[in-house]
Amino acid sequence: MPSSQAIFRAGLVLLLALYIRTLSFDFVFDDLLFQRIPWIHSWHALIHAFRVDAFGGTIEGGSSYYRPFVSVWWALVERLTPGTAAWYHLATLLTQVLVYFTAFRFGCEFFEDEQLAALTAMLFVLHPCEVESTAWNVSGANNGQAAIYFFVTLIFYFRWWKTKRWGWLAGSGAFHLLALLTKESLVITPVLVLLHCAMQSERAARWRSTLVVLVPYGLATGVYLALRQAAIKPLAGRSNAIRTGVNLGDLWSGPAAFWWYLRKLIVPTRMAILHDWTPVTGPSTARFVLPLMIFVAFCVLVVWAWKRTGSWRVLFLAASFLLNLVPVIVYANRVTMHERYLQLPSYSFCALLAYAALWAMRDGGTKRIFAIVFSVSLIAAWSAVTWYETGFWDNNLTLWTRAVQVAPHSVNARVELARLVTEQDPGAGIRVLDEGLQVLPESPGLWRSKGLMEFNAGKLSDAGKSFRRSLEVSSRFAANPATEPSDVKYGRATALFFIAQIEQQKGDLESAEQHYRNALDIDPENAEYQRGLAGLLSKQGRGQ
Repeated sequence: MPSSQAIFRAGLVLLLALYIRTLSFDFVFDDLLFQRIPWIHSWHALIHAFRVDAFGGTIEGGSSYYRPFVSVWWALVERLTPGTAAWYHLATLLTQVLVYFTAFRFGCEFFEDEQLAALTAMLFVLHPCEVESTAWNVSGANNGQAAIYFFVTLIFYFRWWKTKRWGWLAGSGAFHLLALLTKESLVITPVLVLLHCAMQSERAARWRSTLVVLVPYGLATGVYLALRQAAIKPLAGRSNAIRTGVNLGDLWSGPAAFWWYLRKLIVPTRMAILHDWTPVTGPSTARFVLPLMIFVAFCVLVVWAWKRTGSWRVLFLAASFLLNLVPVIVYANRVTMHERYLQLPSYSFCALLAYAALWAMRDGGTKRIFAIVFSVSLIAAWSAVTWYETGFWDNNLTLWTRAVQVAPHSVNARVELARLVTEQDPGAGIRVLDEGLQVLPESPGLWRSKGLMEFNAGKLSDAGKSFRRSLEVSSRFAANPATEPSDVKYGRATALFFIAQIEQQKGDLESAEQHYRNALDIDPENAEYQRGLAGLLSKQGRGQ
């Protein structure tokens, strides 16, 4: 049996070998958004980050995310290095190395078995679901950094449990605050602490011990909420940000979302920045009943394993898996599906595989041979998939080409790819959208985007047809304003505005005025629409 240090070093070598080429990768997707935040390039960012939302106040309509430590990470890299893409990728890779180290140290405290801790950590960082958090800087600054604080929070807690030195518990609470300031969904961590404390405390002292333990986490959560309340402004109506609150429509999608993530964990292939996902709107057999049965079977299996082994660790790992998935399952109708959300849940899965492999190896005989072959094959397979999937993060063009391949029904993927290829060939962008319209002929977003590209190319007649078609296919949403998605609603306003521009250039001023006014009926605060109408009326010697 290799030693824990040998396993750890092998994992580190593989991690670096698989991701070292990311140092030659470009900025992609939201990396560019952070690069354009004016204050992110100064030391003032270390303070200002706590006063604004996660995107520095640059997102139209605002954001509901409050993650100042993501901006702090970004600003530190910007100030301490030349600030090129290579330096950011190096920082992201080093962040993932720290994730690996803290995952290993957590395993040592949790399992009290260094070989199991090392093999679990090794599988954890080699799982292909880690690609997004290692090859993409924004995800590394967010998910990677949050994973470090999550593991350290639990390391300190378990140190306190063993030594009863209060400094460890205070430190655990402090790192919980850092975790919240990086990713708010880690508010679930105290639930894991509560679970462990309740299972391991003596019955007579259970409630008192639990309440005392929760004090530092409660204080940390209170500080986070106070900072968030001061920084986050109410969302504007046109914002696409996630809004809190759960309704029955969200719950229908929960089981299907659970099955989607479980399937990705077990068979980690066809990965991309976006995926096709249709919300579940009712109790269908295929997308609600069957996934619900799988979820129930999962819970039954966990209880069986707990009863059979008598180990609290089984329940702890199962709870960690589920709790880290709860936000994206509950909000499955509103949150895009991403492999990066599996980063922390995958630890429990990897622990199960590592435990099974080591149990068989230690048992000897043919089981040992089978376990070695299985482990080596799994590591080789995951490494190959990780290498392959990492390559798509090289630049925006390869990233969005892959997204369209994996998610042919994703409007956002088609639009983004069309925008990128238009920079080289305007006709190519329109062709990308036409291919999308063959798959999604009733997409308001694709028709509107096509109209914009045709307008910018000077094809006003074609643009007018595309914008009008966008309005036609939007009518099914407009018929019920209460449920109309904000992007469709304000997309209608955009289409009306450009139709007004086209009509104005054609000389049909009456039609242009009506379309300007219709656009303003939807979005009365839009300054561009106001200027368009004012300019038209001014030319006619009229006031608004």
